[in-house]
Amino acid sequence: TILIEISKPLHEIGAVRTVTFNDYFVNRYGIEGVKTFTNNGMNDSGNLNYQVVLQGGKIVFPDDGEVLREMNHNREWISGLDTPRYRWDDEWLIRGTAEGVNRDGVSYQNEITTPILVKAVCKFPVSGTIEMNIRDLGIMVLDYGDGECDNIATVTYGDRVWEIELR
Repeated sequence: TILIEISKPLHEIGAVRTVTFNDYFVNRYGIEGVKTFTNNGMNDSGNLNYQVVLQGGKIVFPDDGEVLREMNHNREWISGLDTPRYRWDDEWLIRGTAEGVNRDGVSYQNEITTPILVKAVCKFPVSGTIEMNIRDLGIMVLDYGDGECDNIATVTYGDRVWEIELR
């Protein structure tokens, strides 16, 4: 089951929505964790912002492998709030951190070092950078680009830089 607890409508300041996965599976993959959305109201820039926290995030694979994830992000709604019936002009800035362990047992810590810009009209983020500290590998930087609505990003590792296609 997926249990969703709502303190009050999410558009109200102070509203909290908590999503809990209990014995939940998708195609034999177990999903666990608690994801909490909190409406923090308007920030100093006059934009609505939400805190999004994932605790105990886990995917258990049919072969008993697993991945773990914890996350603490702030989502700042910077465009489109005044057009609630038209979502295609919505834009958000995402800031925060995440950490976990991948399927190979390798731990990582991610920090958004330049806010990630997400536009509703684009399939992928259009700008922003994430610094990924991967155990035994060191630091890699994922850069979503300069604002173009495309699937191209760059990865920097040491003095190497290469372009990737997001999918």
